Amino acid sequence: MKWNEQRDLLLSKAAEDDSAMAILARTGGTSDAIIGFHAQQAVEKYLKALLCHLQVSYDRTHDLVVLLDALTDAGCAVPTEVDNCKYLQPYAVQFRYDDIPAGARNSLDRVRAQQDVEAAKRWVTRLIARGVHNP
Repeated sequence: MKWNEQRDLLLSKAAEDDSAMAILARTGGTSDAIIGFHAQQAVEKYLKALLCHLQVSYDRTHDLVVLLDALTDAGCAVPTEVDNCKYLQPYAVQFRYDDIPAGARNSLDRVRAQQDVEAAKRWVTRLIARGVHNP
């Protein structure tokens, strides 16, 4: 698949996770693990879309730190609000398969998660819309 095709597919998939997160966050009874998973997935896919736009190869990973480091290595000045999305990391795999520890249950700030996903989306789509290839 070509870089721009992969980028567009990832943007579409990120928007799906973003939408699922927003809908489920408004629905009572949805766990933090599910909301956090979709938030993490949206951010992950937005970051991967930008890497594709920049034509930077990346390993198959769910690790936001690895993806953010790859963007930094590519010359992107990652905004603080996007870098702060690292707290979503455990929702990718750990909390997807293991239970959230009792002390951490109900600790996901759903409004913040939505704001952080929106910040990642705005940053990525702005760079792509500007046609930035060498940030």
